[in-house]
Amino acid sequence: MTALNFLILDDADSQSVAGSVSFSSFVDPSVDANLFIITSRKAGVSATNKQQCIAYVELKCPTLDGSVEMIARGWHNEHTIYRIYCRQEDFLLRAAHLRWLLGIREGMEPENTS
Repeated sequence: MTALNFLILDDADSQSVAGSVSFSSFVDPSVDANLFIITSRKAGVSATNKQQCIAYVELKCPTLDGSVEMIARGWHNEHTIYRIYCRQEDFLLRAAHLRWLLGIREGMEPENTS
């Protein structure tokens, strides 16, 4: 079976007391998964996740412009994203629209976010 490509959207205000968020902990270890992470510079991507990622980007403020969508579309065109995950409410609607844009049928759709 081909690995599942997961796009993870995050915009934490800062690193936690324990350090950078471990995004790989959100994926079941029994699943063959490739991670693609878009996060804020303040939160950062841990050294462990940088090694596990196919690609990542740390943006100054990922909620203010269309950079997230442009980056996600580029990665999807090259690698095919199968799942989108986010933890912040700010990203729920954006993640739903990205699923629609990329043709991903798993997860919340835009009309279900209100």
